[in-house]
Amino acid sequence: MLNRKIRKLLRDPKLFINDFKKNRVVKLNNVMQPKTVGYFSYSVVSAVYNSEKYLDDFFKSFIGQSLNFKNNIQLIMVDDGSTDNSKIKIKKWVDKYPQNIHYFYKENGGQASARNLGLTKVQTDWVTFIDSDDFVDENYFLNIDNLAEKKSNLKLICCNQIYYIEETKKAEDRHPLNYRFKNGLSIVTSDDLEKNIQFSAPLSFFKMENIDNELRFDETLKPTFEDGKFVAHYILGLNNNEIAFFDKPKYFNRKREDKSSTMDNAWLNKGQFGVVLENGYIPTLKNYQKKLGSVPRFMQRTILWEMLRLVKHIVNQEENLSFLSNDEKSNFLKLMDETFRYIEKDTILSFELGSCGFSRQVGMLGCFKQCDPDIQVAYLEKDDHDQNLMLVRYFHSSVDDDIDLKINGKNIVPHYEKHSYRYFLDRIFLIESRFWIPISNGELSISINSKPVNINYIGKRYKNKVAIKKHNAAKVTKHWLLMDRDDCAGDNAEHLYDGIIKNNPHNIIPAFILSKKSPDWDRLKKKNFNLVEYGSDLHKTHLINCDYVISSHLGNILNPFAVKCNHKKVFLQHGVTKDDISKWINNCHFDLMLTATEDEYNSIISDGNRYIYGEKEIKLTGFPRFDSLKNTKCIDKTILIMPTWRKNLSGQFESNNSSKRIYNENFKNSEYFKEIQKIIKSEVLKEITSKNLARVIFCPHPNTKDYITEFSLPDYIELPSKSDTFNSLILKSSLLITDYSSIAFDFAYSQKPVIYYQFDESDFFNGNHTYSRGYFNYHDKGFGAVINDIESLSHEIKKLQKNNFLIDEKYLKRIRETFPVIDSNNCSRVVSAIMSLENTDELKENKLKQYISTSCINNKWDRVVDAYEHYLLPSRTLTSEEKILYAKALIHCGSISKSIDLIDSINDCIDYEKSEVYKLQSLIYMIHFNWDKAVLLWRQCNSLTTSDTFLYLLALAFSTYKDEFNVHQFSTSEIITKTEGELLSILHNFSIGNIDLAKTQTEIILSDKNIKSNVLALFKLDIILSYFNFISSDFDGSHRSLQNYEVHSKSDGIHRLMIILLAFKKNEHEKVINQFDSLDRDINKLPTSIVKLYLKSIMVKREFIKARGVINNLNEDKFLDDEIAIILADLEWIESRALNSLNLWENLSISHPSLNKKLAIAYRTLGDIEKSYYYFMQYEKSMNLDHEELTFKSEICQLLNKWTEASFSINELIRYHPEFVDSNTWKRLSHFQMMESLSK
Repeated sequence: MLNRKIRKLLRDPKLFINDFKKNRVVKLNNVMQPKTVGYFSYSVVSAVYNSEKYLDDFFKSFIGQSLNFKNNIQLIMVDDGSTDNSKIKIKKWVDKYPQNIHYFYKENGGQASARNLGLTKVQTDWVTFIDSDDFVDENYFLNIDNLAEKKSNLKLICCNQIYYIEETKKAEDRHPLNYRFKNGLSIVTSDDLEKNIQFSAPLSFFKMENIDNELRFDETLKPTFEDGKFVAHYILGLNNNEIAFFDKPKYFNRKREDKSSTMDNAWLNKGQFGVVLENGYIPTLKNYQKKLGSVPRFMQRTILWEMLRLVKHIVNQEENLSFLSNDEKSNFLKLMDETFRYIEKDTILSFELGSCGFSRQVGMLGCFKQCDPDIQVAYLEKDDHDQNLMLVRYFHSSVDDDIDLKINGKNIVPHYEKHSYRYFLDRIFLIESRFWIPISNGELSISINSKPVNINYIGKRYKNKVAIKKHNAAKVTKHWLLMDRDDCAGDNAEHLYDGIIKNNPHNIIPAFILSKKSPDWDRLKKKNFNLVEYGSDLHKTHLINCDYVISSHLGNILNPFAVKCNHKKVFLQHGVTKDDISKWINNCHFDLMLTATEDEYNSIISDGNRYIYGEKEIKLTGFPRFDSLKNTKCIDKTILIMPTWRKNLSGQFESNNSSKRIYNENFKNSEYFKEIQKIIKSEVLKEITSKNLARVIFCPHPNTKDYITEFSLPDYIELPSKSDTFNSLILKSSLLITDYSSIAFDFAYSQKPVIYYQFDESDFFNGNHTYSRGYFNYHDKGFGAVINDIESLSHEIKKLQKNNFLIDEKYLKRIRETFPVIDSNNCSRVVSAIMSLENTDELKENKLKQYISTSCINNKWDRVVDAYEHYLLPSRTLTSEEKILYAKALIHCGSISKSIDLIDSINDCIDYEKSEVYKLQSLIYMIHFNWDKAVLLWRQCNSLTTSDTFLYLLALAFSTYKDEFNVHQFSTSEIITKTEGELLSILHNFSIGNIDLAKTQTEIILSDKNIKSNVLALFKLDIILSYFNFISSDFDGSHRSLQNYEVHSKSDGIHRLMIILLAFKKNEHEKVINQFDSLDRDINKLPTSIVKLYLKSIMVKREFIKARGVINNLNEDKFLDDEIAIILADLEWIESRALNSLNLWENLSISHPSLNKKLAIAYRTLGDIEKSYYYFMQYEKSMNLDHEELTFKSEICQLLNKWTEASFSINELIRYHPEFVDSNTWKRLSHFQMMESLSK
């Protein structure tokens, strides 16, 4: 102890004196200040495991309490099998305070078992469970005691947690749950903690009288939530008693410097992803639901806090669970799903803690509850006035989501779009869709899946629409600010600077940022670089006034002053991105990022990956430093050893404005250090250098340079000289030995051999670096052998040396496949890419065609029309093929006259285009019910697609040519396949009522073992057979067919609909509801018959609130169904009694005209014929009447002596519905006409 104090005095005299003063003050205070005798007694049960170094701080914080320690506080120390000197340390304090401090030993069994043992020793009024590595403030117990005396009904007191950062010895009040104390003391009831959550036993004081013999810490729960489960069940047993959240008692939670606490190690424990959910979260939620009937919101929030921690740890970081087997991952997903079943949608959408945010809310809803938010949000960001583009982005979980972007009501075509995916293991957790749209003056409206959205723009939220305005581009000054790192140059920025100076047709004024302490400063000064000292006032001035900051690195070092700037950022990259670095660069902000290979470029810009950036921000140019590498040959033989770094070895940054990090004392014990040491001390390198066969240069990663003295470097291993740059090292080297460094691509560009020494290949991509495994497979695409052990490495080095360091033809082929072009024009392409950022971006023709094609596939015909009218028609004359597609879109949009005019304008068509014209004309005739002419035109078509064929047959069936509906003539023709012909035969037999034959035919097709799964999926024959069995009352056969369908196809909408039909028939109403809720469709697009079953099941289960929500979301046509109307009436009876039904129909009839029919019928039943006639006339304004409605109208007109209208109704019935006309119809018409004549 004395020696340690002397060393402290010598190292930092000022700190020694200050600490001495503080300690003396504390000791004097302890001696001089009288201790308060409390009202209650308190026990602290503390589980101890290897806490030796923290125990003195722990005990001192209790001994020094302002509440009398000897009278009021008991410390129950349970040693859980510690292997250090914790026992000796505790015994020392027991000897001092034998009446207050008690020691118990047990074999190691975990914190829960230790606490449970301690609980059996408690004999005080209150108990808490403070951790042995933490401590509390001096008034901790006094504050608790005073509150407990004033509020006698309190059963639980929750305290304020303050982080104590051991590394810096600073206390930080930044715990995310400290919002609970912002108003000081708050008291709530145990049945409703409001927005508060509590799951920490150390931060809680429990009334011992409320802890029964059954309430104990769950010893199976490891590594976490033993506290949470204990606290939750304690609260559940309080039966609406009071709980306090108290800000004054401060608990200091130690964040250990060595990160050895329970929480710090939890993520490496399998139990965190299994038993914690299975024995912790789920039973807790079940018990609340069982006792209270539902899980209260505060408990949902408590578990959601835990779920959010899992989400943040795993999303797009599957490597964090690399230690779990596939079965364990699958089980974990099931447990996540089960847990989320107890957490309501509204709880998720209102959750504001832990940086949850809307994106994570959407992700959790979609991934675990298969639902979407009620109202979507679109974000308008990053107005690029130079290119006249604006970024629109939104988050969703369904791949089928669809967004409408309109300005002044017209669809606009995004110039760029990107859809990046975030995954929770193998599930899609979230999709971020980004659209760069042109800016023009007007009103931007956005809807997603045809629903209006909230729009966030410049800090405000708008509903569905927002005014946007085009701005003038900023004035360009041609000032470019270039930089590699703050402490060194030699990378892409330096080479681009060289390229600009050599060829500068754009009159760019470059400046280069570098620290004067850098070894590269003098070298660049000699090259006449316009150098600006990093961090200087001149640097700040350049930063504010330049057009671009162009750097090979990203981060805070680019703006150490944190000043607001309007320049654009260009990321040159330090090396080729071969692995997945999305986790890093998605959080960086730049306007342009350069790539060097096609695979690299595509791996970033393609949809479905993790990167948020697309073609707008990413360009394929090559790297500036490549210009000097083409066709370089080395005279001297040099082996270059250049390994990359490991993120887990990095200390913290010294500051946000520096790339320098705090020294890691454990570096020398790392596998990384030991393996690099093996290379540089290998016998093969010693032999090669001793025979002067080659030199060896060890070039450590910039992050390794601080540790270079740790390496034992033999005399024959050289280090780079101060004048060496990356390129100069490559130019003079014959062989590169690296592990994962992208410098291998530079070597490949120079067509020189590479060896990858990947000693930690299996661990490297488990989250210990800034990237995950990406598109680049070192074994299949690398430019040299991949080696995992030092012996094989030595063999490969020797082999290449004997071959005069010539690269193998196999790797030369890979090089040629990797780089789109190998030349010396990379700088020129980079400058052009940067200059393009200053120009208004024009919509590319291929983007427009892609937009139109996708819109056709998705049946978004209004977008096709707007694309033609806004982009194509004003710019040029349409080709015949384009006119055909435009006409088809117009037909689908209902613009029949316009489409006819367009079709008539198509001249000089080739045969293929004539056929397409005939198809369009056929569609028009079919829309007008002119079936015969449609058939004649279909016959003139040269070729028909499958959908065309079925349309043709549909026209035949309704035409006077129906006798020609001969299915067998198509089964062997070229128009449709054999299976399609058989399917048509099945449908034909079914349509004429021959169900047994149709069923037999289907079974024969399915019995063919050679039938392809894609055919089964396309025609859904199992679903058809299931339906045939269903209507034949063979429900077991129907079920078997549905199971067979799942063998070759994923469950889809029609499959679920069939399940619903079958479940309803079997009175499985819960299954009906669950299957319907899982349908990824708008309820109004589903068959009314299915919606009807859904509503009936909801009513049977007496979920009336849910039924009301469903009914409120139905379109008008659904209310035309009698059974849904009956359900509505039943619901109105439940909610408002009978008379309210009429009132509600009247109030809703304005927005739901179909209800006028219900009102008309109701008033007719009540005998109020005048009102019946009034409402029916309102109904007729918006509806085409069917035969029953025409009959009804004739009846009420008859009762009101409106003979003309009565006659007209019967005439309409005879004209449009002849199938319902009988002799009585004619008698009534005759009678009405007679009465009409008499009334004149």
